[in-house]
Amino acid sequence: MPDIDNNDLMDNGSGNDNILLAILGALAATAIGSAITGTISYFRGKNKGYKEGFIVASEIYEKKLQKQTEDFLSAKKSYEADRLEYDELLNEYEEYIKQLEELLAQGEKVGEIVDFLKAKQSELDNLRDA
Repeated sequence: MPDIDNNDLMDNGSGNDNILLAILGALAATAIGSAITGTISYFRGKNKGYKEGFIVASEIYEKKLQKQTEDFLSAKKSYEADRLEYDELLNEYEEYIKQLEELLAQGEKVGEIVDFLKAKQSELDNLRDA
């Protein structure tokens, strides 16, 4: 608080005015000092808040990326397992198709043999009737 000189109060003749001005000056200086200090504190706090907010956001983003990585790796393992099952199924189909093709080939041979035998039977039947 600024020093108040009693002589200054008496010189003007209105001591109450001078006291009032001195008090107002002291209050203004205190208010301005508080405002400056408060402003500085505000900006320090704001800057600290930005840093803390950035740290929190970074931690949240890091956890999100870790979760996405885990989900991706899990999906990849699931895909690889599904792919193996799919490949096995395709191999089974290929093997079954080969078996069916072999049976079909044998069936054609059997069909040819049956046709041959029917023809011979028919010839024999014709000879018997003749």
